[in-house]
Amino acid sequence: MRPIRTAVLIAALALAAGLLVPSVQAAGAAPHTLPAVAVRTVAVDVDGDAVADTVTVTPLAATSYSVAVQTADGEVASATVHSTIAGDWGVEPWYGAARLDGVRGHELLLLTSGGDGVMFRVLTWRSGTLVLEGAPRSLAKGTYDWYLADLDQVRFGYRFSTRDGRRFVKDVELFASGSRWKGTIVTSVWKAGAWRRTATKKVSLTASQAAAYRGLAGVTVVAKP
Repeated sequence: MRPIRTAVLIAALALAAGLLVPSVQAAGAAPHTLPAVAVRTVAVDVDGDAVADTVTVTPLAATSYSVAVQTADGEVASATVHSTIAGDWGVEPWYGAARLDGVRGHELLLLTSGGDGVMFRVLTWRSGTLVLEGAPRSLAKGTYDWYLADLDQVRFGYRFSTRDGRRFVKDVELFASGSRWKGTIVTSVWKAGAWRRTATKKVSLTASQAAAYRGLAGVTVVAKP
């Protein structure tokens, strides 16, 4: 998980698409009771043909889940995702689907762990298979880990946009400093099947300017729990 460099993290997390999750537990608090995670089945266009496909998330063990896709054309693919989110926050790993990159179809978002913020991984359809899509930049445990945090003193997130037919994302790390938010914004473009960094900028934003960088901005998360 990315390091949080502030001394106090006090607000509850409020992720994009309206998913509300618990605040960070106080020291010594009882751990979450593991929920009875049921099979989750949703309909969303994954392969980009504008026809809904069937996505099924099935618990295999306490921290292991199968994610399977059956397209409207009958193609089938699956992947296994490791997730501790049920124990960390008491929620299921399925977060929803969104059009993140420059390829047609929705990406599948799976929560993998939660603490001060939340880690998630992105599965995407490529040539009849489900593969992991790397985060545009990662200071985390690996190139496939994406990270969100929306707290009183710190904000990590992503803002997507399309310009001149190209897909861009801004990977944002902001920290409250008096009346301003200071930090780093890394801009990447979708090129040759991955997010390629194009610019890194140190910023000092007003509260109004910083409001544009919360959670997953610039995309609509569908098929939410």
